[in-house]
Parts: sequence; structure tokens; C-alpha cells
Amino acid sequence: MVCLFSYTEPILTAGRILKESHLKDFASFPRDVVSIMFQGYGNGILSGCEIKVSGNKLTVHNGLIINYGQMYFLAKPVTVEYQSVEVEMMLKVRFLPEDKSEDFRFFNTEIFVDNNVDIKQNEMELCRFKMKPGAELRTGYQSFDDMMTEYDTAHLVYAPYACKGGVTISPQITANFASEAFLYKMTDPLDISFCFNCLQNVAVPKEMIFAYLNSKFPFERLTEKGLTNIKVYQLLSRALFQISKNRHTAKDMAQEKHRVFVD
Repeated sequence: MVCLFSYTEPILTAGRILKESHLKDFASFPRDVVSIMFQGYGNGILSGCEIKVSGNKLTVHNGLIINYGQMYFLAKPVTVEYQSVEVEMMLKVRFLPEDKSEDFRFFNTEIFVDNNVDIKQNEMELCRFKMKPGAELRTGYQSFDDMMTEYDTAHLVYAPYACKGGVTISPQITANFASEAFLYKMTDPLDISFCFNCLQNVAVPKEMIFAYLNSKFPFERLTEKGLTNIKVYQLLSRALFQISKNRHTAKDMAQEKHRVFVD
């Protein structure tokens, strides 16, 4: 009989010797499980990495990113300063060369603000922004279209989020799209189904976004490979405009339901 799927659990009881093989199992098992779970994912943010602003400081909260199959954990928030200048700036992660000691291999990164908006092979974008002198950056948005206001707004559109087969757009963007769409009376099952998927607080796979947008805009001749994050955002904005043409909001519908007619 050939053993295929298996699970090995070390037996650690009083009086037994802790062997080298036990330690290897402890070290390799979680790493192997994570590697299998995210096999085939592109380079990007897997979870967390929420960005907050306070004064002239940007804080990246704990999270997980993947780069060429290697996982990187941010265990605690990291804060960096930024300047209010009228040039486009980018918050980046730089992947440092592997380091070694007698006992460990280290894969480290650094987070910094850069006025060079070109992404090098050992870098990843978290957000970008352009400031007016004296203004403060914001990460709160008044509407879906407000997420790409030119000045004083953190743009999350370009940041890559890892998904099976490649990268996709920030789940905050798709969630904001769905939240705003549900303010209107949607009747198209395609819109309703897609919006429910967008509200799950996880990155929506690129394949699903492509299927939705390709159905909404069949004359755009879209290709999944050519569907960049900024193109996704622009088409979602158009889709939201179409949905909003039905001006009956959820509040209007509730009022209509309780309206009394007197003959």
C-alpha cells in the first residue's frame, strides 16, 4: 500500500527524549501548510496591512504579505513620516537580501515613503498620494469616487492584493463599491450576487471581478490579463453609476412601504 495523504504527530510524554526529528517537524509543519494554502498566489498583500494616518505619520498595521512564494509577517504596527509636497509619493515595502546566523535564515523588509513611483523588483506598493502644502493626508472616504480624489487622499487602488493566479484590487475598494451599490434598489441578479461577494472582507479574486465587468461591459473587449487595478476601479465606478440611475434608495423604499393613501 502506498501512503499518500498523511499526518505525523510527535509523541511527547514524560521520560521521552526530545529528538532532532521532533524539532524539524515542529519547524516544517506550519511552514509547509501555509505554503500549500497559498500555492499559486501572486505577489501582494494577503491580509491586514491597514494604513492609518495621524498628523504627518503613516502607520501600517500588522498583516501578512507574500513575495515570490515567501511569506512575510508584520507582527506589530510600523510608523513612518511623510511630507506634504505636490509630487506623487508612494508608501513601499522593500524586500531585503537574505541574512543568516548560525541558527536562522532571516527574510526581512523595510517600509518607507518614496518619491520614486517606479516599482523595483524588490519593492511592493502599499499606497500612493499627492499632497497640497500644509494639508493632512486622509484614509477616510466620503464615497466610492472619493477614493481617487487627486490631492490629500491615500490611493489604495494600485496596491496589489494576492489571490490565486495573480493579484487583485484592495478588498476595501470592492467593499465600498458594494456598500454604496446597496444604497440603491438593485434588480439585476448579477449586481446583487457580485456585491454580496464584495462584502466578505476578503480580496475578491481577479477572475470573479473580470467575469462581472465583462458581463456588464461586453463591448469593452476586456481580457483578464489586461485588467489592471486602475481599470477595475474605473469600470466599477461606471457600474456604480449605472446602478445609481435607479434613484430609489433603501430609505426611500422603506418610506414608500409605510406611505398611507387616502381616497
